[in-house]
Amino acid sequence: MPTSKPRKSRKRTREIKERSRATGAQHTKAMRALDADRTGQQWPPPGVPESPNAYGGDYERHAIPAILVADAPSDASNAEVAQVVADACDILVRPVEGWYRAMADVWPVPVRRPSDELPGHSAVTMLFSPSARRSWWLENGEGNQGEVQAFMDDALTAVQAALHRRYPTTRTVSPELLPVGPDKARDIAEKAGEEARAVTTDPHPSVLENDGPEPEPEEKPYRVVDQANRGWHTVGADRYMIDYGGLRPDRPEEPLTYEALEAEHGPLRRVVQPDPSDVLVLKGGLTDAGKKAAASLLVALYRIAKVFAHDSSPGTYDAGSLIAGREGSWESDLMMRLAWTIGGDLHEKPKRYDERCVEQLIDVLEMWTRHPKRYVEVAENLADIFGSLVDERGGWPEVADRYLQPGARVGHPEDTIEAVRNFLFTKSRAFWDEQRAPEEEC
Repeated sequence: MPTSKPRKSRKRTREIKERSRATGAQHTKAMRALDADRTGQQWPPPGVPESPNAYGGDYERHAIPAILVADAPSDASNAEVAQVVADACDILVRPVEGWYRAMADVWPVPVRRPSDELPGHSAVTMLFSPSARRSWWLENGEGNQGEVQAFMDDALTAVQAALHRRYPTTRTVSPELLPVGPDKARDIAEKAGEEARAVTTDPHPSVLENDGPEPEPEEKPYRVVDQANRGWHTVGADRYMIDYGGLRPDRPEEPLTYEALEAEHGPLRRVVQPDPSDVLVLKGGLTDAGKKAAASLLVALYRIAKVFAHDSSPGTYDAGSLIAGREGSWESDLMMRLAWTIGGDLHEKPKRYDERCVEQLIDVLEMWTRHPKRYVEVAENLADIFGSLVDERGGWPEVADRYLQPGARVGHPEDTIEAVRNFLFTKSRAFWDEQRAPEEEC
């Protein structure tokens, strides 16, 4: 299923919001004749032409999940806001092209927080899953990311217009849309429960029927984590070998088939990439931490490693592990050494880290490592994410305090600073630019 892009730059986010404002006014005017409660059969908005593919034709129907955060009056219930959002998507408008049929499923998250911009309002967080029949695939078989982005723009425009009609006090703010992967979306929907779901009232039959061929069976994963938190990887046709880093007395010597591995050491968890929404949370927390970012990450690793080490049920995935995805990697080894040494040292120096950032990081790491069906490899992904953050923030001096800078006269030994930079800095473009600089001067 096509998904929205893993992350949006701030510039891209601004562009989407500006486009939403521009087309939102047009959409609101066109939809003014519709019933405010959005009940019963809906008719095409007057003054807007019908799209050449208004009903989808032979295209498959797909849902594109996202996290939607919108402000609403504090006395408006989650269920009410979710229904307004779901009903906003029965007809979407594509600029120039015209209107087309769609629908949406919406699951509100129970927790609400006060609005940052509107007194007397609160921010409602929802799993927003609009669907339609569109040209999701290019001729070469790849996902049509341009259509995915345009579809989500259309949906956000419609939602903004509907919320502003229902709650005029929110006209000064725009909803926020964040990408979320299908696995994370399923988790949110399952936790919220079917009874919490809001669905578009009386969607057009063209959106519901003929959903296309059944999805193909999922292939066996390349990497898995077993019930005892040991990593396994494929070594040939349907054979799995335990990671070399898992040198324990009970380490199996011979490769096993997936079925044998499941029977002897299951339940197995698939090793997957981090969800885009998790990456956004990590980067958001680290960005807010500023020059305390590096220290905050190391403190978070120390705290969660300490919890895992003292868990009451060692030897099972419930006990947690930070290295199960790739036990033998140099990143995993270095990460654990830094967590127990410098992370533990920084834990006793609260002025050098951001407590809120530490808590956010731990929340994400808990989701990555304790989920019963999948596991996100920690060390390499953290190194990649932090490396891209370094580039976005403008270099290592913007994410690490003066005690973690090369040549620092106080704070940490030079080899400790080098180890921290090796883990968190070497995946950035800035690091390699720094390495090339002396060569160019010569």
